[in-house]
Order: sequence, then structure tokens, then C-alpha cells
Amino acid sequence: MDRIINILINNIHYIVLALFVLILINFFVLVVVLVKHSKLKKKYEAFMKGNDGETLEEILKKVVADNKKVKVQEKNNIEAITTMKEQVQSCYQRMGLIKYDSFRGMAGQLSFALALLNGEKSGFVMNCVHTQDGCYTYTKLVVDGKCDVVLSEEEKDALEIALMD
Repeated sequence: MDRIINILINNIHYIVLALFVLILINFFVLVVVLVKHSKLKKKYEAFMKGNDGETLEEILKKVVADNKKVKVQEKNNIEAITTMKEQVQSCYQRMGLIKYDSFRGMAGQLSFALALLNGEKSGFVMNCVHTQDGCYTYTKLVVDGKCDVVLSEEEKDALEIALMD
């Protein structure tokens, strides 16, 4: 024990120096903590400015209620969009039009073949033949991009145009 006391007495200036360095380190850490605390306190005061705890709680309740409303509206929008997508499939979306002269010598390409198809590639082909005697219109049903009736060249071309993606 005496030996330890002698070592401490002989090296007291090193011990004091080490303690002084530790005090400086602690002081530096304290300054850093105080600066961070000050910044955090300023942010907190800016956040709470004009609001007490009850007001802040009411604001959070309103935000949660609004969030619930938004989720309900989102669900309704998704359902509406799904319904619209289904309805759009039955609407005419594809069109093919070919104008032609039904008989040689008739100028102006007054006859035409028109194909109208929905999203499922079903619909009709309309052929309007213009002659000197009048105008005659014929329709042929198309199901899944195919027609059970023989199509003229113009009708085939109009259907091909409508079937292009």
C-alpha cells in the first residue's frame, strides 16, 4: 500500500494533468450538449408557438379524421375507375375507314367501308355503296375480330385498320 501511495505522490503532476484534460473534455462535451439543447428548444418553441397541448391534440385529431376521409374517397375512386374501365371495354374504341369508288367512272370516292370495334374487338363493319341510282348501306357483325360473313376487299381493309394496335 505504501508503494502505491509513493507512486501517486511521485506522479501527482501527471495525475493532475490527466484530471485537467478530463475536465476540459467534459467542458467541451457540455458546451456541445448545451448548443444542441438550445437548437432543439428553439425548434420546439417554434412548433408549439400559439398552441397549447389541447390545441395540438385537436389538430392531430383533425389530421387523422381527414386521413380517414381520404382513404374512403380513394377506395371510392378505385371502384369508380374499375367500373369505368369495364364500361370502356364495351364502347367503340377502334375504327377503320376506307373510301373507294364503287364503280369505275364514278369520281370522288363516295363509297366507304367503316369498321367500328370495342375493346374486345367486337362490333360491326358498315359498307356504304354509292351508285348512280342511290346509296346502299350494309352492316356485318364482327365478334372477336372475325366476321362470319364474307367481306369485300374494302371491308377487309377497314377491319384490318381497326384491328391494328
